[in-house]
Amino acid sequence: MDKLLTIEELAELLRTTPRGIRLRRHRGRSLPPALRLGGKLLWRASDISNWLDAEAVRQGINAGAPSAPESASQSPHLRKPGRPRKNGGAS
Repeated sequence: MDKLLTIEELAELLRTTPRGIRLRRHRGRSLPPALRLGGKLLWRASDISNWLDAEAVRQGINAGAPSAPESASQSPHLRKPGRPRKNGGAS
C-alpha cells in the first residue's frame, strides 16, 4: 500500500506552501491526482512520482540525468539585445 501524503507534506516535497497547492488546484493547474478521505485531500506517493516524471518529460527535462553544463555557444553576447536607448545606444 502506498504512503498517503497530506497537503502539507506535498507542499514540502514540491518546495511550495499548502496555499500554493490549493491555488494550483483552484486554477486548474497541473497537480497529481488527489483522494478525498474524511474531508482531507491526500496524495499517493506513487501518483506524485509518476506526475513528476510526466512533468519532466513535458518540460523536456531528462528526470534521471544530471543537467548538462552550459555550452560555450550560449555565451551572453549572443542574447537578444534589450530595449534600445533613446540616444541610439551611445553612453
